[in-house]
Amino acid sequence: MQIACPGCCRPKTAHLCDECQRWQHLYPQEHFRHTALFHFNPAMSTYFQNYKTHGDYRLRRLFECNLKHYFETVTDDCLFVPIPTDAKHAERRGFDPVQGIYGEVVSLTPLLNKKTTAMAQAAKSRAGRLASPQFFEWSAATAVPASKRILLLDDVYTTGRTLFHARACLRQAGYQGRIDSFSVAR
Repeated sequence: MQIACPGCCRPKTAHLCDECQRWQHLYPQEHFRHTALFHFNPAMSTYFQNYKTHGDYRLRRLFECNLKHYFETVTDDCLFVPIPTDAKHAERRGFDPVQGIYGEVVSLTPLLNKKTTAMAQAAKSRAGRLASPQFFEWSAATAVPASKRILLLDDVYTTGRTLFHARACLRQAGYQGRIDSFSVAR
């Protein structure tokens, strides 16, 4: 990536972008850092349309080498927590896209369930995404030790709403440790 926001990897800004400043205002107690491998562009849009919308599960492995290379640099003791998809979407699609992308690269620790929502985040406008009420719930049987860092894994970072809902759910469940996030594209 080129010059990018240190908070969310938004391209072409070396300082905390306006969006991250808004998140910081809403969640002043959170120190957040998001990493994305690639910029979201027309080719990436086509990839996700074929992978998620058309259900071409073979595409899950496209970034496997890039992801393995990146995760070799993650040396601390952390839990890789996938952002889950709605159960109805997974059933219709035949797979969970985030688990598909990361499942053969790192050991996943599912801690969240996604509640059924009337409309998928991808189908909403930017304002609609940002206004979405909490749609995650804690699914783990036990608490996670604060000594373990959590790295939330998603496919695409668009507005940050999904990742901040995930963070809030983990905090509400009592997790006190560090939470960072990662996506294939931003």
